[in-house]
Amino acid sequence: MNERVKELIEQATTIEEHGWGVSYQNFDKEKFAELILKDVENIIWKSEPKPFAIIYDMYKHFGVKK
Repeated sequence: MNERVKELIEQATTIEEHGWGVSYQNFDKEKFAELILKDVENIIWKSEPKPFAIIYDMYKHFGVKK
């Protein structure tokens, strides 16, 4: 797994402390998916020509409001 994917997993994970040294990791699948889409969008923006329709369709397809 590459480092960027590991970073996105970390960003989508929160830790809840419950006292007595007990903590739980919560992985937010929806946030992870949105972070991936944003990364893909950034890659697309770097391409030429600028494919506005592709970005719009990608978010629409996955039901993510931009």
